[in-house]
Amino acid sequence: MWKIRVLDSFETYKLARRGLQKSVDTSDIGCTDVDVASKKARIENSGLIENSVNNPSGSKSATATPAASNVQPHNDGQLISSKILPINVLDYLKQLDRKLEIMNARVKQIGLSLEVVIAKLNRMDEHDGRTNDSAIELPLPLKSQNDVNEFDDQMSRNLALKNQFGNFVRRVGGNSLMGVTRRVILLVLSRDLVRQFSWAGRTKRAFKRLLISDIIIEKLSTRCSADRNQVEAAIADVLKSTKPTKAATELSATMELD
Repeated sequence: MWKIRVLDSFETYKLARRGLQKSVDTSDIGCTDVDVASKKARIENSGLIENSVNNPSGSKSATATPAASNVQPHNDGQLISSKILPINVLDYLKQLDRKLEIMNARVKQIGLSLEVVIAKLNRMDEHDGRTNDSAIELPLPLKSQNDVNEFDDQMSRNLALKNQFGNFVRRVGGNSLMGVTRRVILLVLSRDLVRQFSWAGRTKRAFKRLLISDIIIEKLSTRCSADRNQVEAAIADVLKSTKPTKAATELSATMELD
């Protein structure tokens, strides 16, 4: 014996025939999962349409309310379920996703090409700098005030020499602004000559008035990402803290004894 459940009853055969089509539409006997989902969508649509016909004033029945949250009006006025997307829409989304992947790969490829071009340009710039530097020999380190005056004067009249000195300062290595500044000063001036300068020049010669100073500040500001005041403070500290050589110290002591 099979268990059955009476879904509805009708007073006449004619009324029962009217409900036949609804039974066929709502039954899931012998249907696949896709057919069941399609039938559910049609049931929700038919329920909303029927409710709108029976209630022209806009009132909604309790059974039609939950179904309305899952449907959206179509362009031609029909109602479709928002949970079910046509196959052609899914295919379009897949194609769009594939195109985006291709675009991302292309952008990465362009980025790598730009990095290669930039690296080549940097190597060309370094090669040009080395070629220009070999044309003029810098008289460093400067060992006397006369050397400083002559070198400063030559750079003011010779743009190539000025650019060469700037490239020399730019390539000096170091891990900090203070470290790079100290190395630059001691490569440009001898240790004993450094002791003859101060930044402002209150008791010694003013280093800030030299063209050498302007070029050093300009290049180190760019290289170390520092502002002018920071570089000036670093130079002042190097000039103040640099100790004379042992020979200069002994000579000074001998002069004092005499």
